[in-house]
Amino acid sequence: MEGIRPAAAILLTWLDHIRGNSLAGTGLFAVVLALGSILEYWRLGVPYPLVFGVLTGLISLIPFIGGFVSGFIVLIPCLLLGSSRFTGLDPFVFAIGVALINDLLCQVSYNFIALPIIGKLVRLPCWVVLSGVRLGDAFNSILFAFLVIPIFSTLRLLNTYFLSKIVEREPFPGLEKPGSPARGFFSQWLLDEKK
Repeated sequence: MEGIRPAAAILLTWLDHIRGNSLAGTGLFAVVLALGSILEYWRLGVPYPLVFGVLTGLISLIPFIGGFVSGFIVLIPCLLLGSSRFTGLDPFVFAIGVALINDLLCQVSYNFIALPIIGKLVRLPCWVVLSGVRLGDAFNSILFAFLVIPIFSTLRLLNTYFLSKIVEREPFPGLEKPGSPARGFFSQWLLDEKK
């Protein structure tokens, strides 16, 4: 049992890193998209660009469909108030234009910013991250779309571990075994018990 405990501690610590890195990557993408949206809305003359830019960044946390939802939300004030920059433009045409530009910006930034960032942080190729999000979309489950990337990364970690054990190799070369108990969600399960 003593030989299993260090390996389990390393695995659980890596699970904490996977979960934390996935959340950090998603949060970083939301901040980048919010800043880009604020700039876009300000340049187009959307009413309250700061409010709707931050809202777009927050809604973009919903994988894949967040951009479409935020485009619909921004569409309403554009229809009602029109543009503050292009005052001669019909509000309906302005609203449709803003929604199309917003959806394009959200999808391009998701595919070319979020996927590489999150993939790198959880050590998965971009196509696996995209496939996982699409799988969550196929099941019509936003929760599954949130969890599928850490699940895939965890499966990859376990696969690496078990294959290394089968061929009698060190599964985590160059990694020190934790001397003190970690404080993460998963690694706290192995806190040393004083006997």
